[in-house]
Amino acid sequence: MTSKIKVIFADPRVERAIRFTISLYHLQQGQAVQERDFDLGHVAFHPFNFAAYRTYQPYPWRIKKATDFEWDCIRLPRGPEGENTSPIQTLLMGISTQTKQRQLAWELLKAICYDEENQQKLLRYSAALPVRRGIIENTSNADLLGSANKKERGRSPLAISRVIEDGSLPYHFPQYHDALLLADREIQELLNGSISEGNAMNRLQKDVNDLLLK
Repeated sequence: MTSKIKVIFADPRVERAIRFTISLYHLQQGQAVQERDFDLGHVAFHPFNFAAYRTYQPYPWRIKKATDFEWDCIRLPRGPEGENTSPIQTLLMGISTQTKQRQLAWELLKAICYDEENQQKLLRYSAALPVRRGIIENTSNADLLGSANKKERGRSPLAISRVIEDGSLPYHFPQYHDALLLADREIQELLNGSISEGNAMNRLQKDVNDLLLK
């Protein structure tokens, strides 16, 4: 069976993104940036997922994470043709067509995904966000993020709700991880100057699509 999935790298938008990435890479002057560099205040931006941000934002963990500089969260930046889109990870639940207890399964599903008290507990005792946006938007900053200041920019409940609204689910397909590794390797070679820019995107597109046909 051959794959019906085809990837497109030879596109002006992708090429512009790659050129922008190369310019950022050259700004580093060959220095490999590590996560610890953000903790030390050596770099200005680092993507966080909600669980990590919620863990390190309140005192005293904030002090342990970043001792001599202040930091705050903003939405992911965008280019002139892009959007402030963040990747969203979801946990999907459903009822098996083979179940003999359909009503009980339906009641369990509602209890987990809809019941207000259970949704509040999910927010309080886990690193996840409830599916009901009203729970998020009606939660105080202190309960949501461990912040005592409700006016701090970028991390109000409404801001978190907006991130979810503008979020997107990563698109996966068979051999996704293999294709991602191949693309990452060849783009890294392009960043390092190991290969010329020339028709790099056309070659990458052919290599990844050949992989998907196997």
